[in-house]
This record gives sequence, structure tokens and C-alpha cells, in this order.
Amino acid sequence: MKKLAAIFTVILISVASIFASEAEVVIPDASILKNSEGNLEVVINYSKEISGIQLEMSFNPSQIQILEPGLSKSNSDFQVNSRINDGRLIMLVFSMTGKKLIIDESALLTIPVKPLPGFEGKVDIDITKVILADPSGQSVSLDKKIGEIKVSRNIPKVFKVEPNYPNPFNPETVIKYQIPKSSQVVITVYNLKGQEVRILEESFKEPGFYQTNWNGKNNQGKSVSSGEYILAIRAGKFNHTMKMVFLK
Repeated sequence: MKKLAAIFTVILISVASIFASEAEVVIPDASILKNSEGNLEVVINYSKEISGIQLEMSFNPSQIQILEPGLSKSNSDFQVNSRINDGRLIMLVFSMTGKKLIIDESALLTIPVKPLPGFEGKVDIDITKVILADPSGQSVSLDKKIGEIKVSRNIPKVFKVEPNYPNPFNPETVIKYQIPKSSQVVITVYNLKGQEVRILEESFKEPGFYQTNWNGKNNQGKSVSSGEYILAIRAGKFNHTMKMVFLK
């Protein structure tokens, strides 16, 4: 019985080694900003040579738009042919001169992704087919792994106010700012005597990126005189002031 058990164990190990995957294709976790373009990376873990790749992916076209993929700089000599249609990406990577792909720990492929306006949440995406070809033209057995791909609203880590632009200005200048937590935001323009000229913003805002404009008019809607003015922003405990120059 012990001999039979030993033989059976050897057979199991042999079968497992036959069906064991030689390579792994991974799309790591990715967080893409809402209403902004991001990238999916394709990483291949394989210790031997590869001369070509066929990759097919499915995605939800009501969530994201996939743009033309590209290869890493070290493999710029390879050609990439791709077709994107009806929630499906088909891509071929090959060399007309018989070169071998350079594979390391970095991303071999980069796939630009653009969320559709208003979409936020987990992205439905899948690798439906991958073929790795070795130099002899034989396909390589592999596993595939996809991390969590999500589109989320970016939340700033710190309070920040960018210099108004343009400055000096006429007829209008833009003030961009960011707040990391929910706050009552008050943005006021003062003259050099400290007198209130215009309240630009006075509202409660959620964390995020914002901008407000000043057109050189006071609270009564009348154009102010040329000269320097002070912009004061208060958001919770955060306070910031800066000078603006209005020219007529």
C-alpha cells in the first residue's frame, strides 16, 4: 500500500506540473479620477522569451471609453495593432524582425481609459483571451488576474489656493482652490483700506477642487477702480490672502 501511495503521489505531482501555468498576466488595481483620463497597466510575469502577444478584453462601454494602447519604451520597436468596438478590445503585439519582448517588473502595456461623464464606481472589465507566443511560435500556458478598477472623485489632502490668473487682469480673473474636508467657504475681496468690496463665495462645500471668478465689480455690480485688491479665503480653520491687480 505504501508503494502504491508513493506512486500515486508521483503521478499527481507530474500531472500538476504538466498543467501548471508558466506565466501570469496581471492588471493591477487602478483608481481613475472622475471626469479625467487614467491608465490601466498590463504586467506579464514570465521568465522566458516571448515574441508576440494577443490580448482580448471586454469592458462596459456605458462606464468607460478605452483608447489606443501602447507598449513600454523598451519595446518601442514592436508593432501594436488594436481594434476597439462595442465594449471589446482586441490587440496584437508583434515584431516584423523576430525580436523578443523585454519583460521586467514594470508594465509591458499601458491602456488609456476615460470614464464617461458622470460615471463613478467599480469598472466592469475582464480579460477574455490572452495568448503569449514563444520564439518557436508555441503558446504559453498562463493565469490571468485583474485587480479592482474604480472611478472615484478625487479628494485633496491639503488646503491650497493657486495664484489668481491672469494677474494683473481685465476684465476677469480666475481663482482655483481645493479643500480636503467639508467646510463653510467664504471668499471676499477687500481694498487696501480693509473695506469689503465683493463677496465672491459664501457656501458650504464638500471636499474637492473648485474655482471662482472675479470680474472687477463690487457687491453693487459697479466696476471698481484700477489698483491692488486683497483676496481673502476662509474655509474652516484655513485662511489665505493674496494680492490681485485690476487694470482698466
